[in-house]
Amino acid sequence: MPVPKTSRELSGFLHSLGKQPEHKALLRPMYLLFYIASLTLSGLLLIFAFKPEGDWVRNWVIDLLFLTLILFQLLAVLCGISWNLYSISKVATNGKRILLRVVSVLFCAALVVAILAGMVVIAFGMQTTHKNTNETYTGISRPFLDKATYTLLAGDGPFYLRYLRPMSGEEDTDPDVSEEEWLKSHTPDTASEESSTDTADESASFEEDIDDNASAELDSVHERMDGELKRQEEGYQKIYDTYFAAAGDSFSEMYDAKGNSYYILKEDDTSVQLLKYDRDSKNGKCGLYVLYQADKSSDGSWSAADASILNTYAYAYETGNTAESGKKDWADAGSEEYQALTGEP
Repeated sequence: MPVPKTSRELSGFLHSLGKQPEHKALLRPMYLLFYIASLTLSGLLLIFAFKPEGDWVRNWVIDLLFLTLILFQLLAVLCGISWNLYSISKVATNGKRILLRVVSVLFCAALVVAILAGMVVIAFGMQTTHKNTNETYTGISRPFLDKATYTLLAGDGPFYLRYLRPMSGEEDTDPDVSEEEWLKSHTPDTASEESSTDTADESASFEEDIDDNASAELDSVHERMDGELKRQEEGYQKIYDTYFAAAGDSFSEMYDAKGNSYYILKEDDTSVQLLKYDRDSKNGKCGLYVLYQADKSSDGSWSAADASILNTYAYAYETGNTAESGKKDWADAGSEEYQALTGEP
C-alpha cells in the first residue's frame, strides 16, 4: 500500500484508514447473503430437474427459477462493486487500476446481459399450467417460435403434476379418456371414420357382418369415407381463402375429443373464434360450416359447447362456389345466394 510522503498527506491518509465508509462495511454481508441464497436455490432447482419422467413441475417452481436468475444478476453487480472497492482500489499504478476497473465493469455487464437473455429465451419457451374446472390441469408448452402444444395433467403433490395424455385443445379436459383411447381416436384412419357419424356407424356395422371374402367391399367403404373427409377439408380451405385470409386470420387445425377437425381463426385473452364443419345441406350438394365464438373463463379455458354462432357458410362440392348466409341462429333465414346453393332457408 503506498504511503504519502508529506506529514499533511500522511495525516489525511491515516484519517481515511480510521474512518471506513459505511457502504464498505455493509457490502460484504450483502454479497455473502446473495451468494448463499443463489447457491441454495440452485441446489433446489437441481433436485427438481430429476422429476419423474413425463411429469411437469408446478408453476411456482418456474417462478423459483426466475428468482434464482435475478439473484445471480444482483450477485454479478455486487461482485463488480466489491472488486472495485476492495481489490482494484489497492493497485498502486493508476493505469493498471483504471484498466482493471473498466474490465471488471464490462465483465459484470456482459454477465448480467447474458443472464437476462437466458431469461427471455426461457420465457418464450417455458411450460405453464392452469387448473381446469374438473380438478385436472392443462399444461401448455410453447417452444421458441413454434406452435403451442397441450398436455392433460393431474395433481401429484405440491411439487409435480402427473402426466395423463396429450390434448387436442384447451377444451379437451376429460380425464376418463385414456392416452391409448386418445391416440387411437387421433390416428388418420380413425379420424376419417369419425368425421361423419352416419358413415362411421355404417362402416362399423358393415365390418361386423362381413367375412374374409368381402375385403374389397370394405376397401370401397373406406375410400368413400376418405373422399368425404377430403371434401370437408377442401371446403375449410376455400371458405378461409374467400372470407378470412385477407384479414390475416390464423388457420390452425385442431381436433375435439371425438377426432372431428375444426380450425382456430382468432384467439385472444377473452375469446376464441373457430370454424367447424357441421353437416351436408339438404340437397346434398354443399357442406355447411359454422363460425363460432367461445368466451374464455378467468383461467383461460373455454368450451365449444357454450359457443355462440357468428355466421354460417356453404361450400358447393362440385363447383367450389361458396356463400355466406349471415345467419346467427339455425332458425334465421339465410341470404338468397345461400338458399340457392343449399336448397334450404
